[in-house]
Amino acid sequence: MTVELLDVEGTIGPVTFVRDVLFPLARARLGDFLRRAHAEDEAAWVADAALEAGVAADDAAGLERALRAWMDADRKLGPLKAIQGRIWRDAYAAGELAAPLYADAVAALRAWRSAGRRVAIYSSGSEEAVRLYLRHSDAGNLEDHVEACFDTRVGPKVDPASYVRVAERLGVAPSGIRFWTDSPGEVAAASEAGLGTRWVVRGPVPAGAGPRVDRIDADPDAPGT
Repeated sequence: MTVELLDVEGTIGPVTFVRDVLFPLARARLGDFLRRAHAEDEAAWVADAALEAGVAADDAAGLERALRAWMDADRKLGPLKAIQGRIWRDAYAAGELAAPLYADAVAALRAWRSAGRRVAIYSSGSEEAVRLYLRHSDAGNLEDHVEACFDTRVGPKVDPASYVRVAERLGVAPSGIRFWTDSPGEVAAASEAGLGTRWVVRGPVPAGAGPRVDRIDADPDAPGT
């Protein structure tokens, strides 16, 4: 394989950090974010969110209600992801957050870097959120261990065409990529696109599970699908 492609939540770090820490923090600080003065890029995100929600950009209360509804529905909308990312960036910069990574994922990232292997991320979270996660991990700054971060701007992670686009942007054939994820739907989509896959199952094995691994192994010959 030429490139190791990694999912984030449930694969290199626990889902609980995003669910129980990041999302509640963004929700708690959303109102303050919308009501303060914004830099040019932030103003653009607010305007895009308002357009999507069908409210005026200066209607902070109406926009907050819409964004909270999107959070509740787990909508994968660019403006929402950007605003959440900025809230998290400020919290990381203030030293309030440290993203937890699984020890095997840290070891694999370091081993792959030492071996000169190419590593990329494909996440449902925004690129900024992923880079913040890696930059402020509990194992130190690992952002430079990853050459590229892809988010749902390349397409849904359950769509095989998305993985073809990732391969094109990396400049390799789909068969040259091995994708590690905890999602069986993503395994199926990536496999259909021609990628090698590793279904990472941490904890109880789901019913009907197929070939899987319980950790990220830097050994390129690790068993899997």
